[in-house]
Amino acid sequence: MVGLSRPNGGRGFRPDPRGGPGNCANCGVLRCSRDRGMVTAEIAVGLLAVTVVLGLMIYAIGVGIAHVRTQESARAAARAAARGDTNAQIVATARQSYSDANVRINRSGSGNGGEVTVVVTTGLDPIFALPSLKVSSRAVAQVEPR
Repeated sequence: MVGLSRPNGGRGFRPDPRGGPGNCANCGVLRCSRDRGMVTAEIAVGLLAVTVVLGLMIYAIGVGIAHVRTQESARAAARAAARGDTNAQIVATARQSYSDANVRINRSGSGNGGEVTVVVTTGLDPIFALPSLKVSSRAVAQVEPR
């Protein structure tokens, strides 16, 4: 049998120290010292990749949360504008939901046929090498009759 030797007077087979299946091609030892640390290096690279993907997912979740918050802020501000609130009250309503928001109000039409458009914009701070982003949402409401 290749790779196995039968010791003198013994029973059974044991790995041949000169080489064979499962032995190192260079030194013939069953477990070569050159292979030590190989799994550790692979795990380190794998953990690095998992950490990068996890960081990107957290950043994407942060962008999604910011979008939902700006959308809710724009809706609340558009409802306030449709009721006939002043611009200062509309901005205050929008900033109750999102304190760092920039609010832009646009009124079109007049009377009962008019529309109010509210755009809420905010910026996300960069994290490590990821860029800063601007997230904005727009809400439109019909002006309520008085």
